[in-house]
Amino acid sequence: MNSMLRFVLKLIGISVVVFGLHLGSQYIFESIDDWNGAPFNLLQIYFVEFLISLLTIIAISAIQKVSFNNTGFVFLGFVTLRLVASYIFIKPLLEMGEAFEFIKFHFLLIFFVYLTFDVYVTFVLLKEN
Repeated sequence: MNSMLRFVLKLIGISVVVFGLHLGSQYIFESIDDWNGAPFNLLQIYFVEFLISLLTIIAISAIQKVSFNNTGFVFLGFVTLRLVASYIFIKPLLEMGEAFEFIKFHFLLIFFVYLTFDVYVTFVLLKEN
């Protein structure tokens, strides 16, 4: 199995498990109703971060095969892309003030889960050679 497919399957698995735990904790702590009226929901945040990680895996895997020396630069470029895309996504919420303050913490948690996975993928690919 090639490395890109292996990482995509791991990304899907981690996403399902973390989302399930995150959503389950919302029900356990009875805070699921806090999302009513929010500009976006938990699944949308996971979906955006999942897509960015998927693009990162595809790009880093492709560049690693063609030009191994540029793998780190591609990773840095996609980390920058993640930061910009995440800011654009969360900006409407930041402008709303403290009405949905709790979403910022959930967003940050999800952001770091996927960023950590991107670092893991890059580390494994760099270590292979």
